This record gives sequence, C-alpha cells and structure tokens, in this order.
Amino acid sequence: MNRPSIIPIIIISSTILITLALLLIIQQYMSHSMSDLNNDKQNKIKILADRLELRLSNAINVIKLSSKNEVMQSTPYSSFISYDLKGIPADMDMPKREIARNLIQVFQDFKYVFYAMPNGDLYITEPFAIQVNNSALNFAFRDWYKGAIQNHDTYVSEVYVSATTKHNVVAISSPVYHDTNSSLAGIWVGVLDINSVKQKLAEENFGKNEHIVIIDHHENLVASNNYDDDFKKIESTSRLKAVDQALTGNSGLEVESISGVHYVIAYDSIPVQNHNWAILSIQPSDDAYHTINEILYPSAIILAVIVAISSISGFIIYKSFRKGKLSSQKLEKLNEELKDKSTKLQEMDRSKEEFSAMISHELKTPLVTISGYAEMLREENGILGSLNNEQVKAVEKISSETAKLERLIGDILDAQKLDLERMKFSKKEFEVDKFLDEQIQIHSNLMNEKKIHFANTTKEKMSLVSDEHRLSQVFANLIKNAVDFVPPHFGSIEINAQRKNGQIAFYVKDNGSGIPEQKQKHLFQRFYQIDTSLKRSHGGTGLGLVICKGIVEALGGKIWIESQPGKGTTVFFTIPENSSSKS
Repeated sequence: MNRPSIIPIIIISSTILITLALLLIIQQYMSHSMSDLNNDKQNKIKILADRLELRLSNAINVIKLSSKNEVMQSTPYSSFISYDLKGIPADMDMPKREIARNLIQVFQDFKYVFYAMPNGDLYITEPFAIQVNNSALNFAFRDWYKGAIQNHDTYVSEVYVSATTKHNVVAISSPVYHDTNSSLAGIWVGVLDINSVKQKLAEENFGKNEHIVIIDHHENLVASNNYDDDFKKIESTSRLKAVDQALTGNSGLEVESISGVHYVIAYDSIPVQNHNWAILSIQPSDDAYHTINEILYPSAIILAVIVAISSISGFIIYKSFRKGKLSSQKLEKLNEELKDKSTKLQEMDRSKEEFSAMISHELKTPLVTISGYAEMLREENGILGSLNNEQVKAVEKISSETAKLERLIGDILDAQKLDLERMKFSKKEFEVDKFLDEQIQIHSNLMNEKKIHFANTTKEKMSLVSDEHRLSQVFANLIKNAVDFVPPHFGSIEINAQRKNGQIAFYVKDNGSGIPEQKQKHLFQRFYQIDTSLKRSHGGTGLGLVICKGIVEALGGKIWIESQPGKGTTVFFTIPENSSSKS
C-alpha cells in the first residue's frame, strides 16, 4: 500500500478516537458533577440536622437543669388549683413562675412553660394568659406525661397540636422528685412551637421545587419549608425507604418514585434522646440535576461540530506528524497537563464547598450553646444562681470573645459566598439620609466609649433601590476600620452621600494615621494587614475590605481608597440609584 492511501485511514481513525475521547470526557464530567451535587445535598441536610439537634439538645438540657432547682420540689399552693384558672392564681408560687419566665426569655423557642402535679393536673403555666386559656385541667393522657412517668427522666414528646395555641408543638418534660423520699413531686415541662422551625426553614435558600421535611419518631410531620398543594402528593412519606433509613439512625441519598415521578432524596437522622427524627430533602430529579441536563444538549451539538472539524483537520495533523512539527509525546504531555489542571480546579471547588460546610457546622453552631449559657449566667437571680463581681467579669469576657469569634466566622462565610457567587441580595427602595442617620445610632455607643466625633454630613435628601442590609454591613466594616486607626484623643469619623450621574457616592472619612501609597494597592487582598502588630491588637481579620468590595461590586458599584500618611483615610464607593437589575 502506498503512502497517500494511508491518509483516509488516518483521518477516519483520528476522528473516531477524538469522538470517543470527547464522549469519555463528557461522561466523566457528568459523573463528577452528579457526585458533587449529591454531596452538596447531603452536606446541606447534615448541617440542618445538626442545627436542629443542637436546638433540641439545648432545650432538653435547660429543662432538665432547671427542674433540679429546689423550689421545684414543693407545691405549697396546690389547694388553690381551680378548673376555671386551669391551675393556681397568677400571684402564687412566684419563684416557679420567675424561672419559667427566664426560660422563655433566654430560649425563645419555648412557647410556654408549665408545672404539672403527679396526677397530671396543671399547677402553673407561664405566660398566665395561656394558663387560663387551656382547654382542660388534667393532661395525664398526653405523651409528655406518660413518657416522663415511665422513663423517670427527661422525655421529648411526639409532635401534637396544642389545644391552646392551635400550633404544632413538642413538649419536653422532666419529672421532679423529692430529695427526702424520692417520691414524685411534679413534672416540669417546656413546650416548643414548631412554627419557629418552619419559619427558619422558609428563610433558607433551597433549590427549585426542593422540599425539606422533618418527621418525628412516630412518623408525624414536624415541619417543612413549603407544604403547599403541589407537595401534598408526597404526604405519605412513611412508605419511603429514606424515611426508614433516617429513623434507624442512618444518613445517605436515594432516588425513589412517588406517584410516577422520580425524586432525589437526601436524608439524615436527628438523635432525640432514645429515638431518632428524620430530616429529608425531596426534589424532582429533573430539577435536582437541571444544570447537568442543560449541558447535555449543547454538548451533543458541540461534539458534532468537533467531529466535523476533526475530519477536516485530520489531514493537517497527519502532515504535521510528517514534518515533525508536533510529536506524539508533545500531544500526550499537553493532554496530561489539561487533565491535571481540570482535576485541580474541581478539587479547589470541592474544597471550598467542604470548607464552608465545616465552618458552619464545626465552628458556628457550638457558639449558640456558649452564648446561651453565658446569657443565663449573667441573669441576676437566674436559674443558675447569682455570681460575684469577678465571676460576672469572667462571663462578660466569654460573651465578648464569643461575639468576636462569631464575627470572624461570619466574615469567612461571607467571603466564601462572594467567591461562589451565592450571597443573597434583597433590594428595595429606602431613604439614604435616614439610612445614614441609623448608622450614627448603631455605632454611637462605640463612639462615645472611645470619645470619637462621629457625624453624618449629608445635606441632600435622596432615595436608593438596593440592598439596605448589605450596605449596612459595608458601613459597619468601614466604620470599625476607621475606629481602629483614629488617634486616641480628638478622633473624628465622617460619613456622607451625594448624587452623581445616576449613582449615589458614599464615603467614610477619618483623621487617622493614613496608609502609605505602596500598601494601598494591597488593601483589597484577603487577609492583608496594613500593620500586623497594630492590626492584631484590634482583632482584625483582613477580610473586611474584601467583603466590602465583593458586596459593592455585586450591587453594580465600585470602591476605592484615598489616603495620605498623617492626614487620614477616605474610603469611597458608588452604588447605582436603581440597582434592581444587578445581581
């Protein structure tokens, strides 16, 4: 066979090989993308499960702890129990009522707290308005009563509809025993309103037609994020394999058919004492994998074009080989480099997602417990008793350091959201001058404490359509930066806004030490410190300006700094008067 006759074979072979290689790349991409989406769903459900477990655990602990108070062991006014009042009068047994009020104030998930007699009769309920509106006096038929009596320990009831509030509730009951003879003195109960769980779920950002469902150990619906008419066909969730798995303490992901529709179901368990609740993300497969499906059709078209181009270019490749312009080793090396870069990019994206989930779960949620108990300790004559002056100072230090840690974690998460373009914005019209006056009020305590002159010099009245909350976050970062660097005496900070060419131009100006010109270009880099020793003494994270830049640019604006050493610093940023079209 002469050499020219080999050319068609080479062209055909090259086209087939390129097509197969592209099909393999598409298949691998689809597989990795689906795996990443599934992992993302499972991480999201795990974080929600951990949050709810933490809230339940805190509620259980505080009911159990407060039931140990010695005032719980006696019911001196039991003879005054009446059916009309559904207990005793409002001015009797004030120690118990005070503890109940403190619990409701500190742990706002509690709708009401009450004390029941050993036979199930109500003794006190706080708030008292709920006491007199109770539907009955005796509740010995309730799950919380039977569970506490049988277990001789704190018990979490099944979900039930409160006859008083008409809401779904969960009762946490703890039996109280006499120290002298170990006989039952009564039952101390805190009632959690499930509506608060539903509201928090509704505030989360979930996917299209994605429903979050929480089910208790008796397969009763606890809460969901969007229990509408379209979702009622999923109501009989007890037949799902995912529910059975979660209630037995497992987590994972299933694809199941409900009424002829395939759903992707990520699930996890929520340990509640000696049993489990289930939490599920239920989403139609088409919606769960819509981003992947959107890639399939254009990929097929691109593949067809590439095949056509490959057929034409096959001859050119053949000639290149003959002339020695491109060796097979170079092609192989180039292919390996492209694969390596693709793998690294995928790993970086996955690492960012995993880091965000870790920050939210491992660092942020435990601070809820620390803050809650610190607040309880600071309560004068609270359920944990009184503290001396040194102990109060120590608890205040714990609270302040916890707040710093919460701000640091918040900064890291906000920077991560901006990187991934997942920060949510809610835009509405507001008055700029009133907004700036609010900034003066918000930071007035800090300014008074440090004796800093703080003023809003805006003269013009104007309105702006943008995200007021995120702009307040920008001002908070800029103002706190300015506070750190103004002189200890005669410090001055000025905020202002002006209308310019369809933009609102804001600035935060201080009379601080200023920033050297060579350092100004690095200010919007992550973790950059102007002066490490000085900045560290003020607790800087190096993320504040990065977050400011990300928010301003996401709202369609620009941010920059003008500064001279010894003459202070001014941070300018602009926002379009109507940024509703920006994302």
